[in-house]
Amino acid sequence: MFGAAEGMVIQLERTTIERATPAPSATLEPRALPSPMDRVVLLAADAQPARVLAAAVHADGGRVLSPSDADELLRWVAQEKPSLVLVQREFAGRDALELCRAIRGMAGSDATAPVLVVVASRQQDLDEKAGAAAGVTDWLLWPFKESYARTRMHCWVLRRACQWLPAPLPKDEGQRLHALRGLQVLDTPAEERFDRYTRIAAQLFDVPIALVSLVDQDRQWFKSRHGLEVQQTPRETAFCAHAILDRTVLQVPDSLQDPRFADNPLVTGPPRVRFYAGAPLAAADGSLVGTLCLIDQRARQLDEQQLGLLRDLADLVEAELADPSSRLTKAANRSSGS
Repeated sequence: MFGAAEGMVIQLERTTIERATPAPSATLEPRALPSPMDRVVLLAADAQPARVLAAAVHADGGRVLSPSDADELLRWVAQEKPSLVLVQREFAGRDALELCRAIRGMAGSDATAPVLVVVASRQQDLDEKAGAAAGVTDWLLWPFKESYARTRMHCWVLRRACQWLPAPLPKDEGQRLHALRGLQVLDTPAEERFDRYTRIAAQLFDVPIALVSLVDQDRQWFKSRHGLEVQQTPRETAFCAHAILDRTVLQVPDSLQDPRFADNPLVTGPPRVRFYAGAPLAAADGSLVGTLCLIDQRARQLDEQQLGLLRDLADLVEAELADPSSRLTKAANRSSGS
């Protein structure tokens, strides 16, 4: 028995071991585990969030119960003992906080059953103090994607806090998107003038993945990618969507210890981001449109000198984004066949 150490390599040699064949009576048939979301009651007036929430429940093998009105919701909560209750803030004149108080006061209901309230506006609908008094477990702010809803619901069914926080929209989001599209870079082919910087960054910082990422309306798209196969990911999972909220370099030394990212699908699944550092990229008007970022599957931390070097490389990438001459020249060469 020993502890793991940085740089340790263990070679396992294949060996042949003769094992006795177990008697038929000793054979165990695998059993499917029940879904943690086996019964979810969903009351929503708006079709679009209802579809996303239902898809999230079904993706986890759960069953959705859709009452026609608030009275039927209360009956089902008492009879079915659901693992989760999802209620839109306003439904046919009934407020979700009123329904939550009724659920908590029902003699036959599970007082610990999570009740999630779906709201469309943080300013108008999300009242955390009143929600806590009514017994609201958590809030889901629309719009959201299926993967995010699934993670939040699964965490509450398992009675643990969700550690994934999609980035809020920048205050200048409209101007930022206008500046991004004005660059005319989205969905263009790979270019050496960007690829050279991701190669240099990967080598300089000893990371397997380096990207030039542009944060679009609902995705992050990679103009250059070293060590990563996919061309884009949803914006709600993007670390870079957090990085463009500030002009300083965003560094996440260990995503598993960060409540914003620990349950993020890019952390729990491929590419299993453990370390992230992203230097924001600005357009000519100052809008932050993306990042030059580093990713590793091991926890680590850059010192001040390394952060300065990453910022220096990002400044060079910014200069390429601001200069369309190389892109236009190459496009003209391709069209002329040279």
